[in-house]
Amino acid sequence: MKNWGIQSRILLITLLPLITISCVLGGYFIKVRLNDLDTLVEQRGLATIRQLAPACEYGLITNNTQVLQKVANSTLNELDVRAAKIYNKYQQQLVHSGPNMHNVERDSELPHEVTIYRYGDTIRLITPIFAQNLPNLQKVEATLNPTLGEELFSEKIGWAELELSLTNTELKKYQALLTSCLLLFSGVLVCAVITIRFSREITTPLIKLTHAVESIKQGNLDVRVNSESGGELRILESGVNSMASSLKTAYDEMQQSIDQATEDYRQTLEQIEIQNVELNLTRREALKASQIKSEFLANMSHEIRTPLNGIIGFTNLILKTQLTARQLDYTSTIKKSSEGLLAIINDVLDFSKIEAGKLVLDKTPMNLRDLIEEILTMMAPAGQDKSLELVSLVYSDVPSDLIGDPLRIKQIITNLVNNAIKFTNKGSVIVRTMLEEQKQNTVTLKISVTDTGIGMTDDQQQELFRAFTQADTSTTRQYGGTGLGLVISKKLVEQMSGDIGIESTLNQGSTFWFTIKVQTEDDASTIYEMNRLMKKKALIFDTHPTARLALSHAMQQWEMEVDEVDDLEILEELAFQANNNQAPFDVVVLGIGKDQLENKQIMDSIRRIQEHLNLKTIVLINTTEQQAVQRFQLLNVTCLTKPIISTKLHAALINGIFEKNTPLLPQKSEPTYNELSHPGKVSILAVDDNEANLKLIKTLLTDMGHTVYEAKNGAEAVEQVQINTPDLVFMDIQMPVMDGVEATKTIRSLDERKYLQIPIIALTAHALSGEKETLIKAGLNDYMTKPVSEDQLIATINKWANIESNNTTSNTSPGAQEERALVEKPFTPPELDETLVSVDIQECIKLAAGKEDLARDMLGMLIESFPRDIPPITEAFENDQNNDLLNTVHKVHGGTRYTGVPKLRSICHAFETAIKENNGKAQLEVFYRKLIEEVESVKLWTENNDWLD
Repeated sequence: MKNWGIQSRILLITLLPLITISCVLGGYFIKVRLNDLDTLVEQRGLATIRQLAPACEYGLITNNTQVLQKVANSTLNELDVRAAKIYNKYQQQLVHSGPNMHNVERDSELPHEVTIYRYGDTIRLITPIFAQNLPNLQKVEATLNPTLGEELFSEKIGWAELELSLTNTELKKYQALLTSCLLLFSGVLVCAVITIRFSREITTPLIKLTHAVESIKQGNLDVRVNSESGGELRILESGVNSMASSLKTAYDEMQQSIDQATEDYRQTLEQIEIQNVELNLTRREALKASQIKSEFLANMSHEIRTPLNGIIGFTNLILKTQLTARQLDYTSTIKKSSEGLLAIINDVLDFSKIEAGKLVLDKTPMNLRDLIEEILTMMAPAGQDKSLELVSLVYSDVPSDLIGDPLRIKQIITNLVNNAIKFTNKGSVIVRTMLEEQKQNTVTLKISVTDTGIGMTDDQQQELFRAFTQADTSTTRQYGGTGLGLVISKKLVEQMSGDIGIESTLNQGSTFWFTIKVQTEDDASTIYEMNRLMKKKALIFDTHPTARLALSHAMQQWEMEVDEVDDLEILEELAFQANNNQAPFDVVVLGIGKDQLENKQIMDSIRRIQEHLNLKTIVLINTTEQQAVQRFQLLNVTCLTKPIISTKLHAALINGIFEKNTPLLPQKSEPTYNELSHPGKVSILAVDDNEANLKLIKTLLTDMGHTVYEAKNGAEAVEQVQINTPDLVFMDIQMPVMDGVEATKTIRSLDERKYLQIPIIALTAHALSGEKETLIKAGLNDYMTKPVSEDQLIATINKWANIESNNTTSNTSPGAQEERALVEKPFTPPELDETLVSVDIQECIKLAAGKEDLARDMLGMLIESFPRDIPPITEAFENDQNNDLLNTVHKVHGGTRYTGVPKLRSICHAFETAIKENNGKAQLEVFYRKLIEEVESVKLWTENNDWLD
């Protein structure tokens, strides 16, 4: 219907209502006519039978059948009468006229009133006959026989029955139906003809208009319409003609404009070609300039880092000597200034890497909580010198074990925290970490750094995240800096598919936030073997609400029950009240700020809690307040430094609640490599063209007790290697005569195999991206960036000095070399303590966090595992399958760690160590026999003791 034309629609609109009305009215009148015909037949039959009844009265009274027959025969002359019957009062048929009547279903008794029956194409009428219509006869009969007359005229004297044929009526019905249909069809046909005639006056102009519009659409703008119609169609024709005229005018103007634009475009293309040539030349110059810049950065890195290496190195050496207070101050200033200059250089080089698109992010396992705590611990002295509270708040839904680039994440957070400390004179710096979104193994984290510093205006915020800019010039002069920190952070965050922003109010502080997307580690292991702190009660005191919240949050993650207070009197009240209610606290943790250390009330509160409640106390003090440790030692108090480190706090809580050992001292920094044992005295070749650097390295190595050879260029290095065959080579890269890469290739190409085994470590000031990969491919084994610290030297020597392998070229991984060195290392079997018992019940309970039922279950589970785990050990040992043997012994060893079987645990540890050291079968058999014997001893103990029952 949607595709119908206008004429079809006009016909539909006109004829559909007409046909509908005609059909409805025609049907109605035909039905009325047919009903009238049926009614007429019935009325004719009733009139006939009413005439027949009186005519039959005399014959019925006199029982004259001849009269009745004549009456019946005369009835057949009536229209549509087919047959007639007359019955006496006894319902006996007296006469019948016409053909046999059709059988109809009626009662056996004749009706007492006029009744009509229908059967097929006939109508049956029956009526009773009374003598009441013959009054004269009634008088005569009554005179002759009074009794008979009374009886006769009080009852029916008979019945008359007629059968009428409906054939004529049906014929009349068909005639009426045919006539009506013909009239209806004729009327509709006449209307259709009239409609078509008049519709053409509408459709013809419209068709012309349609053709005209189609021609205009195809581009024939000269077409015009003239259908000589009137009304709205005339207006439409005028509109179409006007539109065609306007389009013609517009087309002509457009064509002129196109011609002009084409000419202009041609001229522009000629100019663009000229500009392209100029741009191509400019691009080549830019690429050349970029290459020159990269070379300049590399040279700058080398030229600046090389003297910095000597300055920082010799400054560290001077600081180890006896100095006056002024000399110490001056030397420390030199060291800080040198380190500041090194930080600026690192920022510039990082910015250059990012701008060049050569910064590649690592994907290594990391613990974000530990990372942030490490940053805050490192920044703590700077913040605590200004009496700032540094707090890390990691929400519980943040996954601990992630996969990302910890170095770059640490760089971002360190930058933001350093800025917060720099621009904050009082208050706090809070690092919050929350989970924004998690989809399968990808999580989006939001980390914010909030300070209470000077804040910024909206205009100053607009200037952030731009290279070499800060909030304003005065701030730059006051606080210094390159203005690259936030730019580098922004670029790093964007590389991690995140975003970075700031919310700040002048004189009220700032919040820098950023989001990153990292992967979760599928097989992440838990930090602690078991949650021994579950349900333990802790009482926390700290006047700083956020620090108190962070501490409480961390302890609640270990499922401890925590109460917080910010008042010492309330602290004591709660502690004594809990003790009186038989629900004492297990530990008290006090966060003490710098201004509270001289508060006598704190010391008195700790002393009362210790003396009266015997309650373990842990004190958190600033890193810079180490002199306060002795005071708390006198009170048998464990001291930890702020900001808190979760692992150390957990260990202190375990020690305080369960071990009851000597109190812990504040954590010292990690031991330096000077405090570690060296792998032995080795011979080392130091190669550097800078005399200061060479002297520094030689001094450091000589102080460690190593034999040091010197070379000032690559050619001398090759000679020294051939003459002295050192155990290790520290090779500078950029040198005259022969650089470090060429020298390394020359050494590797020497005929003898021993020169392939010498570890060569790159010692370079170059710090651009891809440098390490290039050097490793060139044949060097490792990479160190100047300036080099003493700790780095010791770590590198520890890593490479004792390695002996068949190939130390770039194709040999350090891990593989260490493994081979471990194999060749002579084995010293660990001694077994024969005094250890098979089962220690107290140790079982202790390892089960004091729960005896759990201890029984864990020991029972270990014993039940023996039939499953011991046979594989026997099979692997007998078949010399050391890998399978290591796995099965390790499995049993792991089970012994959670229950009190000290002797079996010791044997498993020794057995596992011997397998890892690739000991011979004869030595392994000793541990195997002891393991089997001790398993039987544990079984025998359980059989002879009812503790497990």
